[in-house]
Amino acid sequence: MVKHGLFSVIYIVFTVVDVQETSWDHLRSFAEEIPPPKERFFLPNVDFKYADAVETDVEFKYFKSVLTKQPKVLTIDTVKHVHMNKNVPTTYFIHGYTKDDSDPWYKPLRDELFMLRSHNVIYINWPNAANKSYAVSAANIKPIGYYIAKFIVASQVPLERVHLVGHSLGAHLAGFVGKWVISMTGDKVGRITGLDPAGPMFDYPTAPPTHRLDKSDAHFVDAVHTDIQGYGYTPPLGHVDFYPNGGKDQPGCPKEHVNGASNEVHEVTRAERFSYKNVDFKVADAVKTDIIYKYFKDASIQEPKVLTEETVSDEHMDKTVPTTYIIHGFTTDDTSPWFKPLKDALFKLGPHNVVYINWQKAGNKSYSVSSANVDPVGKYIAEFIIASGVPLGRVHLVGKWVQRLSGKNIGRITGLDPAGPRFDYPEAPPTNRLCSSDADFVDVIHTDIQHYGRKTKAKQAEYHEDQDYNVTIKVKDHPKEVTFGYHLDTSARGVYHFETNDDAPFLRLFNPVLPVAPLVTA
Repeated sequence: MVKHGLFSVIYIVFTVVDVQETSWDHLRSFAEEIPPPKERFFLPNVDFKYADAVETDVEFKYFKSVLTKQPKVLTIDTVKHVHMNKNVPTTYFIHGYTKDDSDPWYKPLRDELFMLRSHNVIYINWPNAANKSYAVSAANIKPIGYYIAKFIVASQVPLERVHLVGHSLGAHLAGFVGKWVISMTGDKVGRITGLDPAGPMFDYPTAPPTHRLDKSDAHFVDAVHTDIQGYGYTPPLGHVDFYPNGGKDQPGCPKEHVNGASNEVHEVTRAERFSYKNVDFKVADAVKTDIIYKYFKDASIQEPKVLTEETVSDEHMDKTVPTTYIIHGFTTDDTSPWFKPLKDALFKLGPHNVVYINWQKAGNKSYSVSSANVDPVGKYIAEFIIASGVPLGRVHLVGKWVQRLSGKNIGRITGLDPAGPRFDYPEAPPTNRLCSSDADFVDVIHTDIQHYGRKTKAKQAEYHEDQDYNVTIKVKDHPKEVTFGYHLDTSARGVYHFETNDDAPFLRLFNPVLPVAPLVTA
């Protein structure tokens, strides 16, 4: 089972084809790349009479915000006095067999959640009950689930804002938390995510849903299956089930024997890279005339109109449609080969204003000077954006200067492989680079972190090689798409398949052997 890395640390966010919910037997006849494990041993169903857990076997560690260094240890009796923010999501992390809350996926996931928005994060630590024989630890998920459910109810956080994330045996424990909440309140928690739910003692052919995680345990249940040939649970058990790479061997995750069990461990190693000192803005020499703005009103425009800050207000851009600014990098200009395909793609989506930013005069100097020039050039572009009169919420991009000049954020910034040198030095402050506060939403694609790309995460949505990335694919003949990860639409249903590589490009083309029409609901 994946202990950490690609699928159990950070949710990958990308789009895969929808296949309607189906029975496992029906699915198996279509998806031969996901058979049940050959020569798989089956342990008897878990026997809960062996449970010996007590209430003091579970700890609750509360993180209020990203600034929380030492969490507050709470109990069922003290949680009601903590005054958690009941208007934000509350996510519980639940580790698996033989683990504790030092499991390496806890902190990265916590950090990602706080980057997204305000959050309550609670570590569930139950090592005393999870470090016994497997039969006893598996049985302990029932009483431990009861104690966690009591804590959730006592916290008085609205149940629809509660999200349980459980790994391996912790996935089934999350299911029992959901069952106990239903028993206590008659209502369900909002969501349960199972990361590689454990197979042994839960996937015996006669194992009932009452003994494991099931889609009836929450309003929405999603699961990621990554080790079905080993110790993971094979059949679908949620509203949505994902099987990366067929649910079997995960690229880049070598197998390792731990405590007699085969676990897939993903150790990400990177080549040594050089570092520059922080960018020194005092060497900047850009002037306003170093920037050219080329405006495309619609897809029919072959020769764009060149605008300035003084003339843009007379152009009467359509202020009811999105406006996207495309900005090149060091030593390049607006003939960069990605400008036109992106422009064409935007116009295919619908009405749009597209503006090419050409700052070659300021970006084609020494790296030290060009990197310093991003500050004044950013200011000049911000002045242009404000002069255009387009509502800032419809601007997709130069966020810092817009904030300083207008007091408001633009709608979105997308960073394509942000430069690393002089911006990722350990002491580089967010004020010197792209960061999540520069727009209402900042998303980033990192494709060269071992060389000249920035490798430190500081955005609301980060897509890293071997960690997390955002790729939207539309598969021919499939009418519906879903997004896998934190923003998964809770109306989604079905079983989803995709493939990844252990090196770029990470997304492989969809496997054509899968069904090309929705399956009949079982």
